[in-house]
Amino acid sequence: MAHDIFVSYAHQDRTVANAVLATLEAHGIRCWIAPRDILPGMDWGEAIIDALQEAKVMVLVFSSGSNDSEQIKREVERAVHQGIAVVPFRIEDVLPNKTLEYFISTQHWLDALTPPLEDHLNHLAETMTVLLAKKGGKERPPHLGGEEPAPPQPQSRPEVAAPEPPLPPIMARGPPRKFPWVPLVSLVGFLAVLVVAGGIWWRWSQPVVATKEVQPPKPPTAAPAPKPPTAEPPAKLSDAAYYNLGNEAKDPEEKITNYTKAIEINPYNAQYYYYRGLAYKAKARFPLAIEDFSKAIDHQTNYPNAYVNRGHSYYEMGQQDAAIADYTKAISLDSSDALTFLRRGISFQKKGDNEKALADYHEAIKLRPGYVSALNNRGLIYMRKGQYEKALADFNEAIRLNPKYVLGYKNRAALYDRMGDKERAAADRDQVNALDPKGLVRGF
Repeated sequence: MAHDIFVSYAHQDRTVANAVLATLEAHGIRCWIAPRDILPGMDWGEAIIDALQEAKVMVLVFSSGSNDSEQIKREVERAVHQGIAVVPFRIEDVLPNKTLEYFISTQHWLDALTPPLEDHLNHLAETMTVLLAKKGGKERPPHLGGEEPAPPQPQSRPEVAAPEPPLPPIMARGPPRKFPWVPLVSLVGFLAVLVVAGGIWWRWSQPVVATKEVQPPKPPTAAPAPKPPTAEPPAKLSDAAYYNLGNEAKDPEEKITNYTKAIEINPYNAQYYYYRGLAYKAKARFPLAIEDFSKAIDHQTNYPNAYVNRGHSYYEMGQQDAAIADYTKAISLDSSDALTFLRRGISFQKKGDNEKALADYHEAIKLRPGYVSALNNRGLIYMRKGQYEKALADFNEAIRLNPKYVLGYKNRAALYDRMGDKERAAADRDQVNALDPKGLVRGF
């Protein structure tokens, strides 16, 4: 697979890495990421080396996990030695250890410490677009072909009739000799009889010669005009080629078209269904998305991202039990993903099961300290339980981490109302109106 970006990450940051991947590819940037792009049976180290050789930029999802990863150190070291630019995308407030500090420069960091993550992802995509444009690239000219013109047909020649055979020659007879009268008459009569009989015999003994009518010569026929050259039909693309086109496309409908063609050629690849499901999900066509995520799971049962996104599709359709079942299965496959705990907590909260929701928010914050959405949702449950001090602490921390977090101000204003602090409640509502004058921001 041709690519421009090599995405490097520690396994603990898989969710963020997938978000980076989705955002870059949505902007038409070709990416390579493990394990997605490692072919079955291929050596892992060999695949990493080959991918780095073709990459122009490495995006490093930088966190405490990647800071301590020996695999990340090897990938960064090889990238630097090959002259590949390394752009750290920092998601935790940590400094690189001495080994990584030797290879990467803090002046090229892109910080993604403050929510929402989507803003930082879009900034990353814009930065990569500019960087890759400076590096440039070449396009291969299209290959054209044509048919050879048909060879000219040989001209037909007129048919010539055979000449007539010559007639047999006629022999002349000499003058008669004088005889006496009576003998002469007898002799003449006898000879006459012989001549008549011989003439009859000769006439019937000659073969009959058929005559041919000479036909006029036929005019020569013109040779057919040569056929004009026609272009060769376009070569059929492979399933992998259509898959790559789907990844490169920006429009979800174009993605769906190319993934569908890949599936028609190879209906056994789980990734093809998964990424078409993401495109359906982006278009809010949730039943089709669920169908594709299910097929991806049929072909690859240990596919946590497929369970997570099928669960979120069920959530969008209001089917919380099905969503919770899928989130739970995803957690059993990968218990290090904070986003899955957050989403399961939201579904529990939708069902009114606040205790289970609270436990999931605790775990999400434990896995990702400073998780603004989880702090906000946990604060809501504390407020409903009457634990105002805990709720206030969570709202305050969420706003401290993201001073433009509208939901934090909105929920803290409601909390101040319950606590009887009308002045602070009014101040938070003023902040809400300033940040969201049209009232577009809504909770889950």
